[in-house]
Parts: sequence; structure tokens; C-alpha cells
Amino acid sequence: MAQLIDGLYLHDILLMGLGALLFLVLLIGLIVKLAKDQPVNKGMQWFFVLPALMIAYPGTQRFVFSKGVIELEKRTEQVLQYPQDSSAREALESRLQEVESRPLRTTNSKEVTARANLVQGHMDEAAHQSSQILQKDPENVTAQAISALVRLDRLKEQLAISPADSVVQSAYAETVDSLADHPRQWVRDRVGEKRVVPDIH
Repeated sequence: MAQLIDGLYLHDILLMGLGALLFLVLLIGLIVKLAKDQPVNKGMQWFFVLPALMIAYPGTQRFVFSKGVIELEKRTEQVLQYPQDSSAREALESRLQEVESRPLRTTNSKEVTARANLVQGHMDEAAHQSSQILQKDPENVTAQAISALVRLDRLKEQLAISPADSVVQSAYAETVDSLADHPRQWVRDRVGEKRVVPDIH
């Protein structure tokens, strides 16, 4: 169900539901007339146009949103490949804002936006979205990685303030070790970046 309404506002969902209900009512009415050999009004087919439009509009919005999520994933990959490309980052940010302007209802759309937020350095948003995923799917590998990478980034900030803090150093090292052999290449690459892994020795 979430897949069908992902990216749709409440009014889109209501419009689609009412359209489906109206279509069903008209269809039942048509079947009843045919079953009773009653004459069917010549213009009755035009009554089906309204519910068709009511269903089609949200469907179009859903299609556009799905394409936006796919494009967002591609833009994220481009930034991961060329992190210094400012135009790629601008394009990613623009697409991210477009996708996030609509309700995210599936794990996939939340994963894609959380990853994009992480890449863009929007740690609070990435943490929030990964937390939402983990609440429903605690074993989600991508969300676990994003959550750990956000924690790694925050630990790095703490080390910049208190580089001699052994507790933070230990937590940082443990988090790095837990991600070092992660099955996702982009996670291992991020952990391996010098700007992510400071010298804590």
C-alpha cells in the first residue's frame, strides 16, 4: 500500500480513493442495467471520464515522484564519484529538496534521501530518516550504516574539541572498525576518507 501512495499528499490520496469509489459505483450501475436488460444511456460512458481523471492525476504525481527518487540516487552516486564537483552537488541538493518536499512513505525513498542527506552533510536529516527506517526495520543494512556514519561524524567533531578524550577515541575506533568491512562499497569508501577518519593516536 505504501508503494502506491509514496510521495502523494493526503489530498492526492483522497482524490484517488474517491475516484476509485466513483468508478466502482458507476461500474456496478452499468452491470446492473445490463443484467436487467435495461437500456444504457448513450452518454453514460462520459460519466467514467471524471473518476478516470481523479485516479490519473495522483497516478501521474506518483510517477513523477518515483522518477525524482531514481534521479536523486543517480545524483548521489555522481557526488560520491566526484565529491569536489560543485555543480554535481548543486544538482543533488536541488533534486533532494524536490523529493523531500513530498511525503516519504516507503523504506526505499527514505533510504535514498537519507543517503543523499549524508553525502551533502545534512547529518540531522540523515539521522532522522535512518531512525525512521530502523524503527520499522531494525535490520536494515543501509539505515544502520547511515546511522553509524552520522555517529562517526559527530564523534569526529567531539575529537576536534577534545582530542585527548579516551572515551570518544574508543567509541570512534569501534565505529570505524564496525564499518571497515561493510558490504556497501560507498560506506567503506567514506570510512576510508581522510576527512572522515582523523588521526586519533
